[in-house]
Amino acid sequence: MPSRRLVSRAAREYEARDWGLIPLGTRDKKPLIQPPELQSQRSTKSEVSAWYRRWPCANVGILTGMISDLVVLDIDPRHGGDASLFELEQSHGPLPRTLEAHTGGGGHHIYLRHPGGSVPDGISLAPGLEIRGDGGFVVAPPSMHPSGRRYVWDAARHPDDTPICDMPDWLVSEIQKRDGQNESSVTHFRILASDIFESSGRAAAL
Repeated sequence: MPSRRLVSRAAREYEARDWGLIPLGTRDKKPLIQPPELQSQRSTKSEVSAWYRRWPCANVGILTGMISDLVVLDIDPRHGGDASLFELEQSHGPLPRTLEAHTGGGGHHIYLRHPGGSVPDGISLAPGLEIRGDGGFVVAPPSMHPSGRRYVWDAARHPDDTPICDMPDWLVSEIQKRDGQNESSVTHFRILASDIFESSGRAAAL
């Protein structure tokens, strides 16, 4: 289980990068607070510290979309994500060398700069490839997956020494092409959070 020091320190580093954050359950990706207000105003350093005093073993999530100037390509090899990305890159060219994390479930998160405009969350580009955009979030290192494996930054694509690259034009076009074809683009983040709080009965925000 991630120590309080390890995860809270990472959260403070992410906050200093002007990334929007949200605390998530221990070994889980369920938000511990109601998220809507965090999509318009990033959490402060004092708020992040308060989260980890209250939930010392919480995972940390990074909000995607305009709030953090981030879009994340979520690659799930179990559903053909690696093969799907290979086919797209064969057709359009490789993705830039940008920030990348390995998920606890064996997948990858590729971080790209938000291109502006609307990038709906939850768009499926191909089997095993989804976009985390406006209104969404990703579980971030060093959070712990239910399997007991930790989310980690790729050693060669770590935030300390790897800039976040612009999204290539071809990927912007692929997203635009599929926008409106995916019902899941109606904000995976808000649906997930709503389900959590309705079932738990906890409606109060921190």
